[in-house]
Amino acid sequence: MLGIFSWRRLHGKDDHRVSITAASIRGEVRNRVWDYLQLAAISTVMIWAGLSLFFGGVYRRSVLANNINVYIVDLDGGAVGTNVTRMVLDTAVTPSTPVWLQNHDLNSVDAVKAWVQHSGWGALVVNPGASARLESALAGADHYNASAAMTLIESTGRQVVAEMLYVSSALTTTAQAVARQYAQIQ
Repeated sequence: MLGIFSWRRLHGKDDHRVSITAASIRGEVRNRVWDYLQLAAISTVMIWAGLSLFFGGVYRRSVLANNINVYIVDLDGGAVGTNVTRMVLDTAVTPSTPVWLQNHDLNSVDAVKAWVQHSGWGALVVNPGASARLESALAGADHYNASAAMTLIESTGRQVVAEMLYVSSALTTTAQAVARQYAQIQ
């Protein structure tokens, strides 16, 4: 039966039991306490090392995103290409977004794709003939397909995390913003 003082030693009934303070197991208790302290110390060091590596890896990772260059390529050469290029280059630059630059050296969508795969991060291309198609549609001769005015090209062979976090999001958000702004102008 358990009572208030059941932890006290009862003479005659507890003679065969060994308590934690018994001299016969004092060395074993000391060894086990030392083992548990070592385990706690090693676990603490491993947790802090893992957390330090993780938080060090994600510390201010978006601050240097402006070192990535994303290009706008105007293959149209008309009013649509000029307006879209101006809208893209006028977007606000922040430390957590790539920088938009203009590339004049390329003359076809295939050349832009090859250039981006070889040495670029991404490009927004104003397709050739976009202005002519818009003018024709405004004159009532053709149906205008706004999705054929721009092409987004991403590099797939570079650093995957930077591509997903910065380049892909910059291309899609800029293309959506330009399409929305251009629809309001027209």
